Amino acid sequence: MPQKQKQKPKSWTELKQAGNECFKTGQYGDATGLYTQAIKELKNSSKKNPEDLAVLYSNRAASYLKDGNCAECVKDCDTSLELFPFMVKSLLRRAAAYEALERYRHAYIDYKTALQIHCNIAAAHDGTNRMTKALTEADSPGINSSFHLTSLIS
Repeated sequence: MPQKQKQKPKSWTELKQAGNECFKTGQYGDATGLYTQAIKELKNSSKKNPEDLAVLYSNRAASYLKDGNCAECVKDCDTSLELFPFMVKSLLRRAAAYEALERYRHAYIDYKTALQIHCNIAAAHDGTNRMTKALTEADSPGINSSFHLTSLIS
């Protein structure tokens, strides 16, 4: 009987659940692989839903972020947000990746966008404050930093 289970391809939902379990136990590389398989299965499915695909990309992005692969995290978050705009988890993950990459203006914009969707996200408030401080310190003394930051999101 175990041979039949190995030969039978798993559904994208089973692969996603297995990826979630690996993620919870800190097995980020395994989670990434399972999310990749789930993405392939869902793309080949006749029942593909953009929101489900966006969640899979966002989950894989979280695995990449935990593994320190910020560039791949950003790519997957970009794809997730193209499929399902204003997904808060994808915005926050991409913001965290941008922050790790020291792309503070991009991180600031994502944190602020997340706050425009849901105003009570502590991580987004904290991130916005960190990015404001980082950008203020990076700007020259002659520039009005708060005006400059405000103009980024208008």
